[in-house]
Amino acid sequence: MEIEDGSGVQDLQPRTSLGAPSDKSTMVGLDDELIQILEWLERDSLQLDTLSIVGMAGIGKTTFARKVYDHQRIQMIFHIRVWVTVSQKYNERKIVLDLLDSMKKLTDEMHKETSDLKQVLYQNLKGWRYLIIMDDIWDTEVWNDIRCLFPDDKNRSRIMLTTRLESVAVHVNSNALHRMRFLNDDESWNLFCEKVFGATINDDERWNLLCKKVFGEDCCPRELNQIGTKIAKIVEDFHLQLF
Repeated sequence: MEIEDGSGVQDLQPRTSLGAPSDKSTMVGLDDELIQILEWLERDSLQLDTLSIVGMAGIGKTTFARKVYDHQRIQMIFHIRVWVTVSQKYNERKIVLDLLDSMKKLTDEMHKETSDLKQVLYQNLKGWRYLIIMDDIWDTEVWNDIRCLFPDDKNRSRIMLTTRLESVAVHVNSNALHRMRFLNDDESWNLFCEKVFGATINDDERWNLLCKKVFGEDCCPRELNQIGTKIAKIVEDFHLQLF
């Protein structure tokens, strides 16, 4: 594909694996939410759309976003995928440079004026179906400064950002806001087992092995332990209602 810009013709090839390398962080659970986000990114709306992933610190927004970014379905449909981490200390020039670096488009261009770098970024996105992921946005100023860098060619390009602040998400697009939920009990247990033992504990043999490692002895069958956990939860909830 050829794109005409002010300096002549650039010969660009489709790219499907740009951006930050895959992270080894484990994501357990949230499969239902992953499907929702994939469907939103794939939907038929032609216009450039923006989705915000909102949640408290440590809830797993970045890990979740990377799972989306690396998903095979996403790699298949977007010509360009770009990842940039914004963080609390915002610098417009650094963001533009990081975006270009993620696209493998940084050479001697890093010495150009910021306005020229913006033009380079815009021209290299122009004409392609792209996905931009902006991780950890803290301020609406970031979005106000860079939103013009992303061309809308009515080809179903998407932008996804993560933030702790709902006010930022609402400012970007109040109609496309996804609040990350906490892991449920089973998902939390599976995450613990993945982190500690490198595998989920989903059968009695592994359960007994876990008990021996933790307590040095066998313990009650897993089914009884689950029943006991539920009873303890009921008692805890009843206690909270009383007080």
